[in-house]
Amino acid sequence: MKKFLCIVFALMCVALFVGCDFEYDYEPSETKAETESTRETTKSTENTTEAVDDGKYAVGEVVETRGLKITYVSCEEYTPGEYDFFAPKDGYRFVICTFEFENTGSSDAWLSYVEFDCYADSFNCENCSWYFDNPLSATLSSGRKAVGIVAFEVPIDAKVVDVEYDIYDFFDTKRIVFVVK
Repeated sequence: MKKFLCIVFALMCVALFVGCDFEYDYEPSETKAETESTRETTKSTENTTEAVDDGKYAVGEVVETRGLKITYVSCEEYTPGEYDFFAPKDGYRFVICTFEFENTGSSDAWLSYVEFDCYADSFNCENCSWYFDNPLSATLSSGRKAVGIVAFEVPIDAKVVDVEYDIYDFFDTKRIVFVVK
């Protein structure tokens, strides 16, 4: 009986590993809402054009991943008014990015501003999305859409600012990078 249970357990382990052995299909295909000129640079010496393939997405571009279609709608600096209860620290500014998500998969998708990170000159910035109206937070059924913002406190003098979105899989995390500045 003990030998039988060991064999059954071994077969269950093999079946589990075989069943979980799938490859995460993350090759974002992108659709452009704007012209190709957003990703092109012109060489002045030969007057030819070549696409810049840096893996980063600009405002107006669409990224399609397994189960999600993500549109980078806008990005702007927020200037607090006289009666606002919050303001950025001295030497900082708020950057607000708006995204639209569409669930193109067959199962529900959970979205939240906490899945986003921001880096200014390679340093992590504080997520301040809860300060603002409409922070990104939704559970989308198949075919449903949601629009929301993510906001970060960024140094005023930052040269390069990127926002990263994490796509989780069982065994891996992939990141999509959106250009702020």
